[in-house]
Order: sequence, then C-alpha cells, then structure tokens
Amino acid sequence: MNGFELRKQKKMDSILRAAKELFSQKGIKAVTIAEIAKKAQVSPVSIYNFFGSKDNLVKEVFFSIMDEQMKDYEKLLESDLSFKEKFKKMVLMKLDAVEQFGPLIVQSPIWNEPFIRNIINHFYDTRTIPFMKKFIEQGKKEGIVNPDVSTESIILYVEMFKSLLDKPIISKQQAYDLIHLSFFGILGKNTSM
Repeated sequence: MNGFELRKQKKMDSILRAAKELFSQKGIKAVTIAEIAKKAQVSPVSIYNFFGSKDNLVKEVFFSIMDEQMKDYEKLLESDLSFKEKFKKMVLMKLDAVEQFGPLIVQSPIWNEPFIRNIINHFYDTRTIPFMKKFIEQGKKEGIVNPDVSTESIILYVEMFKSLLDKPIISKQQAYDLIHLSFFGILGKNTSM
C-alpha cells in the first residue's frame, strides 16, 4: 500500500470509528454527516467521497461490526481455553455487542434491505458456519459435545439460541440461563432419562 492509499485507509477507518460511536450513542437518524466529520477530523466532503451517502456509511458500519466480532470470535477459538470457557465468553461477547449495537440495528431500516440481508447471509455461510463447525469439533474432542449428534443438528440448535441473543431485550441473567440450558437442557445437570 502506497502513502496515498495508506492515508485514505486511515481516514476511512477514522470515519467508521466515529460513525459507529456516534450511531451507538445517539442513533442513526440523530447523527449528521457534519458530526461524524468533526469527530473523525475530516471534511464532510471526504465522507461523501469515500462512502457516497449516509446510508452507505451505515452499511459499512454494520459490515465492520460483523467483521470485528468474527475476528474476536476467531481469536478466542484459537486460544487455549476450554470449550466451555470459550462458549461462555462468546455468549457474553455477543450480549455486549447486542447491548452496544442492538438499538442501532433495530432502528435502521437498512438492516432489512434485501441487498444487506444477502450480504449477511453470505457472511453467515462463508464465515460463521465454518467457524461454528470448527468450534463444535473442539467440543466433541473435549467430550463436551455429544459425538453422536450431527454437526448440522448442533448448528441448528445453536441458531435457536442465537436468534434469542440477537434481541436487545434479553437480560444478562437470561443469557446465563441459556448457557446453562445449552449444556444441561431443561432436566438439569447430570440427569438421565
């Protein structure tokens, strides 16, 4: 990357950070391009040159949030922690993200656009599913995840919990309860039928 490209990338990163912070504090509608420019220490024209519109900037903020989260999960997966410790941390990381960005996502009509949904589905298929498969395999190796249950069924099961964690109305206690349910079911620890 040459000097011009490096400066351009730094400006874009600064704009994305500023927009993300302002959107999560005030909401998308309340934030102006001028506010983002001031916080990012760039001109409003730079924002339009890089992103074209506020809607495109919002989309890029969403994509950067998704990418950052996945990188954090991948880093956690590569750590030496046990499957259970990783699982708990992932749930808490997801809760923190929902707490921080949930209202931002809920209030944005952009989130439901077919183009955005297609990108999210592509991200899920190409990044999330391979990650989940690798994580499940670790759980099977450690004897935590039942090796007799197919990985596909486990992914479906995890998706049910994920849909609950995506809602900004879930409490931390409910999240801990879901962690417990995911390991022990409704019958409780060490209960056999």
